[in-house]
Amino acid sequence: MKRTQALSRIMLQTFVALATAATLVTTVAEAATPTVTLQGRITKADGTPFQSPGTEFKIQVLSPDQKCVLYEETQTKDLSGKDGLFAVSLNDGSAGSARTDGNSWTFSQALSNKGSFSIPAARCANAGGTSPVVYTPLASDERVLLVAFKDPTMSTWDAMPYSLLSHSVSSVDSINVGGFPSTALCRVEDNGTPGSAAAMSSADYTELLKIVDGSTSQYAKADGSGFTPTSAVNYNGQRITSIGAPTAASDATNKDYVDTKVSGQDSKIYGQDATAIGTLAAGDSGKVLTWDGSKWVMQVASTFTNTLANGSLWIGNGSNVI
Repeated sequence: MKRTQALSRIMLQTFVALATAATLVTTVAEAATPTVTLQGRITKADGTPFQSPGTEFKIQVLSPDQKCVLYEETQTKDLSGKDGLFAVSLNDGSAGSARTDGNSWTFSQALSNKGSFSIPAARCANAGGTSPVVYTPLASDERVLLVAFKDPTMSTWDAMPYSLLSHSVSSVDSINVGGFPSTALCRVEDNGTPGSAAAMSSADYTELLKIVDGSTSQYAKADGSGFTPTSAVNYNGQRITSIGAPTAASDATNKDYVDTKVSGQDSKIYGQDATAIGTLAAGDSGKVLTWDGSKWVMQVASTFTNTLANGSLWIGNGSNVI
């Protein structure tokens, strides 16, 4: 009898309907990363325990119909002195474990009945062809479990009988809502504690989507569009800040513009552009603005230097001048 045949007598209590050999860890409903733990015992044909120090396990999670590999992981365990007992936890990231299926989905998704899976025909026991197999699970689908092992003296894997991973699928999928983890859902949370809020109406949901795609007319957008008030806007005594320089006659302006353009050196007098008047220095006293026909300019005020012969000045309209 070959060694692999001698080792094929596996005392797993038929996995006890998966109650012990393929059970979820007690924290699976709370764990961010679900884990499935397999427990069993391997004995040789003579009833003695299999106790190799470098026993390698290959665990496959398969689709129920065509036995396509949805998830595969290998782990190495030291069974010396263990009386043939082993415990293997899938997806726990323990030392000596490696995922080997090459699929793009996660372990949690492999156990979810949401969506479809495209698996190469070579990875399906009952593919019936060479084209990839598309597995679309039903809501009630379970998964099939295949466990194989070997030690350094064995050239091939010795596989245990197929087992049904029954309750694990529903338990792991219950961590999600419709296949989505809680972190992907909009929820109410206060400092890590779940909170409660009123239900969102269909109209609220529609408006939320409009905010996301930028078509809302209820709220102003960052670029200023979508804000068309139909009545006076009350700012409750608050300032409007970060206003740019005006470019149109109806534009609002800011303090800096008023300070530099209206009360500063570039003032406009009666709507006429003035040349730079400049800052009046201490010696500029007595200067006046005068219009030269095109612009306002500064000049020294004229002084009257003529003397009167008789000490008086006659002011009239010219009609009495001889």
